[in-house]
Amino acid sequence: KDYSATFSKKEVVGKKMIEQTMQLKMRRRPFSVYLKFAKPHKGREVIYVDGQNGGKLVAHGAGFQKILGTLKLKPTSKLVMRENRYPITQIGILRMLESVVERWEKQPTNTRVRYFPNAKLGKKSVRVIQVIHPRRTAGTPFHMTRLYIDNLTRLPIRVQQYGFPRKSGGQPPLIEEYSYSNLK
Repeated sequence: KDYSATFSKKEVVGKKMIEQTMQLKMRRRPFSVYLKFAKPHKGREVIYVDGQNGGKLVAHGAGFQKILGTLKLKPTSKLVMRENRYPITQIGILRMLESVVERWEKQPTNTRVRYFPNAKLGKKSVRVIQVIHPRRTAGTPFHMTRLYIDNLTRLPIRVQQYGFPRKSGGQPPLIEEYSYSNLK
């Protein structure tokens, strides 16, 4: 129903790779998110509660940004989306898993699946499901997806999604990576 975690993300927004780490608190009903940034923008806080504040998130910065005071912003506003691929309404382990599975279900052909039951993520024992779409087709935004599942808790704790290689046989570029650690 609720959890807290360290949430780390790397994602290409426009042409830039954005990396952020923050403390996350989630509640399922009503859908609620609290973020406290550790890197960059240390001290920035963001709160979103479904059905509250006119559907807006509430944010206040740290350091120089503190001068702006508390801001209420649409989750899809240009200012918010400048550093994000997805709005805050899409954050969390459940929504991460739902979006990955939904994409996989839409692509039953043009798919190669590999399963690594005894992988490691740092010192953590995980299983990895890797799905590769060899050919670029309409509705196939990623060449490869890796979903990491903690072997102890059975919770999905990381997803990595890669674009199609620029050259045949080339390395696929990382487009987005979302990780949940220190889960409570």
